[in-house]
Amino acid sequence: MHQPDHSNVHALGMFIRFASKESTSNAFFEKQVGLPLIRKVGANADIYWAGECAVFEVVYVADKQVVAETDPLTAPALPVFRVTGMDQLLASLNAAGVTTTAATAGASGREAYFVDTDGYWIGLRERGAEAALPQDIEARRRGRRGEAYNPGCKSMPAGLQELGWVVRRVADLDAMTVFYRDVVGLTPIGTEGEHVLFDAGDNIIFELAPGGKAQPAPTDRQQAASATLFRVDDIARLRADLDAAGAQIVNRQIPLHWADLMYFADPEGTVLGAEQGYHPGQYAPEKFILAENLEANRRAREHAASLAE
Repeated sequence: MHQPDHSNVHALGMFIRFASKESTSNAFFEKQVGLPLIRKVGANADIYWAGECAVFEVVYVADKQVVAETDPLTAPALPVFRVTGMDQLLASLNAAGVTTTAATAGASGREAYFVDTDGYWIGLRERGAEAALPQDIEARRRGRRGEAYNPGCKSMPAGLQELGWVVRRVADLDAMTVFYRDVVGLTPIGTEGEHVLFDAGDNIIFELAPGGKAQPAPTDRQQAASATLFRVDDIARLRADLDAAGAQIVNRQIPLHWADLMYFADPEGTVLGAEQGYHPGQYAPEKFILAENLEANRRAREHAASLAE
């Protein structure tokens, strides 16, 4: 199989939840969890800062039939925030009326979960001081620095540092490892227990875990429960790589004011997205650049230049 240039994917930019128009998650995330609201897209979506250049978006879909997730350990795609002071954070969330699980020790550090008002789970992970992945070292450096990139909104709530992982629970770990490595173009960085880890850019890890179930892919992104969206340098090349691999394209092209966007499904039916943001040199009256995308692209160019030295 042709293996694309891994540099095409330079960051995991967004985790998207698809909710119903009747969802109350806007009050939940902003008022109870405290995620900073960056912007609203009319009555169709709320976009929250998830730390550094990542964002967490809730899209409200007419006639959406939401199926609540029964267990965070079986959720097909789980966003996991890197946290500090787990016990204090859980106490704060509980005081705000958020339903959480107790923290437990695992191979990846202490973990806990909370559920939103639509029945979707979100993870919290506190890594130990001895955790030696480059992402752990960088997160500790960012914490010591005491500051973070901010796209022009309130600060992240105390204890929530940044979106650190997306855990994709799969049925066939070997086959899915090949897909994400050779077709999507993510770079493997090792394993933890039975989990396979990929560098998803800007200090985020895309993590494959066993125990999932394959499902038919939807015919439109809004039929899914969620979508993990990657920032790419050449979306046309990604479309070609996906076509060559026989992957299902869910939405081939969605032109936006700030990017060229597409959605596709992995071999077990979970939806992913990719966007190629416009470069500043492409400014035009009908185009603009989002602050977080501009910063993510700057970091990607800086990283590429450091590798070339």
